Amino acid sequence: DYSYAADSLGNFGQYMFGDDIMVAPITSRSNQTTAMSKSTIWIPPGLWIEQATGIRYEGKSDGSTLLTKSWDLSEIPIFIRGSIPSI
Repeated sequence: DYSYAADSLGNFGQYMFGDDIMVAPITSRSNQTTAMSKSTIWIPPGLWIEQATGIRYEGKSDGSTLLTKSWDLSEIPIFIRGSIPSI
């Protein structure tokens, strides 16, 4: 379970805003060449849609889905639940 695994490199520094919105602010230093900041976030079980791009991510039911991606420091990655996971 990665829900409490935040580290000093900016990985897993995410939080839920209610039950259906996950916010993963960029908290790590950007690369001096690309001006992009790479971080890893945990995708909870179920369908999650990245608000800015519309890209869909399916979180595995065992909670093992991770997304490593680079973002510009001006971006705030927000994911909207696409469906309620079965319990």
